[in-house]
Amino acid sequence: MYRNPVLTEEQKKQISNLYENSTLNFGDIESSYPVDYRRNRKKTSYRLSKLGDKNPMFGKRREEVSHFIGEVGDGYGYLQEVKPEWYTGRRGSKHVFKHHLVVCEALGLTCIPKGFVVHHVDGDPKNNELNNLALLTASAHSRLHQFQKRL
Repeated sequence: MYRNPVLTEEQKKQISNLYENSTLNFGDIESSYPVDYRRNRKKTSYRLSKLGDKNPMFGKRREEVSHFIGEVGDGYGYLQEVKPEWYTGRRGSKHVFKHHLVVCEALGLTCIPKGFVVHHVDGDPKNNELNNLALLTASAHSRLHQFQKRL
């Protein structure tokens, strides 16, 4: 990567002298520098102008961010939402299944207990109404699907 050299005092004086004692403006003076130097200086200046609290997204979360997407698909037909702060399951994950959130909120849980799954009664993974969801043990869920395959 090309690094912008630090200007010496002599170079600063020359630039100042050019600006003060000639009809050249900053654009004309700048054009005397190589294109790579100017491009990298511009990139560096822009990057530094967006660090920390100068960043327009600094301190913003979720709905405050312009490109926030609350609900996303997982690629298998299930909907996911950004994990709320109260949800303790799926450590290290940014999203959680919407049907898990619906059941947890209805039952006052902070996560789906180990060994349990949420079943969609009508088989539609996008229908996350509470009356369409059932909390089952993993073995009961497996037996239910085996029974449905026989029908």
